[in-house]
Amino acid sequence: MSILTEALERIFKHFQQHRPELASLFKPGLTIGEIQSQMENLPFRLSEEIYELYQWRNGVDFRNFYASVASVSCNPYPDINFIPGLHFLPLEEAIEGYKEFEEGKEDFGSYYTYNTDDIEIIQKPWFPIFDAEDLGCLLVFGNSVHVKDLPLMYCDLGQGYLPEVQYTNLTSFMLVVAECYETNAYYLEKPAKCPDYLSYGLAENREQVTKIKRRYEGDLANWFVSVYQVAPM
Repeated sequence: MSILTEALERIFKHFQQHRPELASLFKPGLTIGEIQSQMENLPFRLSEEIYELYQWRNGVDFRNFYASVASVSCNPYPDINFIPGLHFLPLEEAIEGYKEFEEGKEDFGSYYTYNTDDIEIIQKPWFPIFDAEDLGCLLVFGNSVHVKDLPLMYCDLGQGYLPEVQYTNLTSFMLVVAECYETNAYYLEKPAKCPDYLSYGLAENREQVTKIKRRYEGDLANWFVSVYQVAPM
């Protein structure tokens, strides 16, 4: 078992024990052929890590979950984010997210002012893996060739932030996430502290998360905090 899959299994074990509603929403993993079939018409390639991720599980079925809870009851429902603020996208949703980014790039100049260095970033294919409702996401840049891994980028167009490297690769990210759950750096808030629509919420101890990330990412974590004045995700 690879280091990446071991980290994913640690995370999933935590979900089974502490967030069974979320664990039940993970979609079965895809075969290599199924991944290739969905990717065959896209003008870039993904890394071996991304293939391994989607062979493990095909994201979380959050759209059907939200549709079902909205249709049957107004009772509060559990937070089903993979990490605080971000869903784990199924491959088909990630592909749709890439297409939406490509369509939206045509209008970037109407909303944002970018310098020459930003143009190269905008021209790269943005492939989201973890997504939020407010235009924030973790993504990778599609590559022209098949490689072992790719940096994981943080992007928040709602705040005007273009993608910036936040993790060296997906394995490093999952190791951080696993340790954050195991040490309660990510934790469930009591109902009284949650919005009315949540039965419980996923929160983070930012100082603890930053310390964990620094053990895996070093100066990259320090840079992210200095630029954005927030804890790394």
